[in-house]
Amino acid sequence: MLSPKGEDLVLPSKPVPKQHIVEAIGLAYRWHDELVESGDHIKPFADRRKIGRTRILKLLPLTNLGPNVLRNALAGTLPPRVTLDDLLEAADDLDWSRRAQSLGLDRANATA
Repeated sequence: MLSPKGEDLVLPSKPVPKQHIVEAIGLAYRWHDELVESGDHIKPFADRRKIGRTRILKLLPLTNLGPNVLRNALAGTLPPRVTLDDLLEAADDLDWSRRAQSLGLDRANATA
């Protein structure tokens, strides 16, 4: 169950990945790979797939997240307060350790 801000209201006893975050990361990597492979620009790519160009542009930065943040997102070990918007904002920072810190991942959790 999510709050209006996208934060978990019920915390599971075992880590469970947030499905919408996993799907967003998967789409971002899929689209990135297809764009690189095809050499397409985003507009024709989006038009052929009937996907909004802005949706693609919004999610593509997720491919810039560091491996520690991705590992935590996909394993369900992100802090409960971390939302997809938080990940998108963190993806704009080129310093992977600063990203992890801004998301509340301590050093042990960030490298696990």
